[in-house]
Amino acid sequence: MDQGNRKHNADAVGNQYPAVGKIKMGSAETLAVLAAIGPLTAKNDSTKPLRKEQWLPNALVAMDAETGRLLWRYEEPRWNHLVAAGDEWMSERLQISKTNPKTDVLCLPDPQGIPLISGDGTVYMSSSHSGELTAIKDKDGNGIIDAVDISIFSTHTCFLNSPSIAEGMLVAAPCWGPMYVFKGNALATGSENPNIAGFEYIQRQGPPRLAGVGEVAVSVSVSVSMQVRSEGDAHGR
Repeated sequence: MDQGNRKHNADAVGNQYPAVGKIKMGSAETLAVLAAIGPLTAKNDSTKPLRKEQWLPNALVAMDAETGRLLWRYEEPRWNHLVAAGDEWMSERLQISKTNPKTDVLCLPDPQGIPLISGDGTVYMSSSHSGELTAIKDKDGNGIIDAVDISIFSTHTCFLNSPSIAEGMLVAAPCWGPMYVFKGNALATGSENPNIAGFEYIQRQGPPRLAGVGEVAVSVSVSVSMQVRSEGDAHGR
């Protein structure tokens, strides 16, 4: 870290726009810069399993907006593929596109969507490697993101864009959909039955689209369980 020039010495490039806002660390609010750090995925996967040292890292770094000081760093488990989750079906989509030219065949996203900061200081990371949506809040303010500081919802499809948030609602749409809507009055992370944003989960069927006349969102009962992995574990399909 170069405090004078406010540079963070990252071990991977930052292929995404940063976000700036107040995050919660313990009981304090801190104006922070959130930077997504990780490599881009490829169009084609490896023909054989990757060696562990080849797995793709993906991290979200929070820095003090005034000084550039590192506040915390969260790393998701390394991704043991060269393609993003969902892009492995490119050849199948190419075949479909021969009869349906409107078919999207490849997402090829940045390593993450733009980080999102909610009004209560929770940070949302949308992974373009694994397709996991992670809510992060450093509850005790010690600068270390532990299992109790995160809540994870797995879509199994990479994100091209970040989720959106409004009062009592979080909306996320990975590549090819569907659209995931979380409704409630509280953002619960690290609870016994953690939820990304509140209590009721609604999934709109089909690819993301604007709601039309007569279109009804389908309510789905879901249990979002905390995913705690040991260091060095990787995502798998």
